[in-house]
Amino acid sequence: MAVRTELIERLRERLKNPSRRTDRRISVSRYELQSATDEELRAGRQSAADDLNALIDARRRGEPPPRNLREKAAAALARMKSPAPGQDPVPASSKAIGDAGRRLGFPLPEDLTTIHTEVADGGFGPGYGLLSIAGVVRIFERLRSYDLAPPWPEEMLPITDDDGVLHCIDRTGGTIMRFDPERLNDDNNNIPEALQEVAPSLESWLDRWLKGPTEEEIGSFEAAREKAFAEARERWRQRVEAYIEQLREQSAKERAKLGLGGANWEEKLRRDLLGQ
Repeated sequence: MAVRTELIERLRERLKNPSRRTDRRISVSRYELQSATDEELRAGRQSAADDLNALIDARRRGEPPPRNLREKAAAALARMKSPAPGQDPVPASSKAIGDAGRRLGFPLPEDLTTIHTEVADGGFGPGYGLLSIAGVVRIFERLRSYDLAPPWPEEMLPITDDDGVLHCIDRTGGTIMRFDPERLNDDNNNIPEALQEVAPSLESWLDRWLKGPTEEEIGSFEAAREKAFAEARERWRQRVEAYIEQLREQSAKERAKLGLGGANWEEKLRRDLLGQ
């Protein structure tokens, strides 16, 4: 499937700004908007658990507590907004395209080849950006190596990897499919149900990304994210309170060993864990 010259030129222009080469917020379906929030929450819950464990370990060693969650969030946000380090993305060579086809056992889709050879070999686009051609091959081979029944579909070629959530191009029809491993059942045998079409073609998918989300889509995303984060914060607060309740059952001497001495230890712990 041919790619319009006009789209290629717009993509090249977008690449000139490192801070705009990728944009995780640009999604159009309600499912994608909610899934993006869920991904952030899953990472946030794991980070919160790590923070709690790190604080407990630090207390036991008699060390000062780690930075509180608010400071860590601000630092993470600053990193996310920073331009990508390193050199600008460069186009893939014809040799890289040929090598990929030989390893895969089939040629790369025409439109994907055009994007990678005339714009850049990955590093831009929706989510964390398109994979390099080498990354496409590596992830496809890994997926095909898994002991799944049925196996990973040979026609589904991954082109992005957002922390395990993949966008794939269907080699038989050119559609873009979103694969979410969270939708797999315990036996991992329902891959088709974990795939959802998000665009009829690579060109339309990238065109939509360039245009950006509508105000309604942004509003829906922000509302869903704020609600989800509020729920996550409340779950974290409840976990902290449960931990404090456990500590109340210990003696003052036992709490002192954790660095929680004094009459105001509860207030101090809440400040460390909740940023209050």
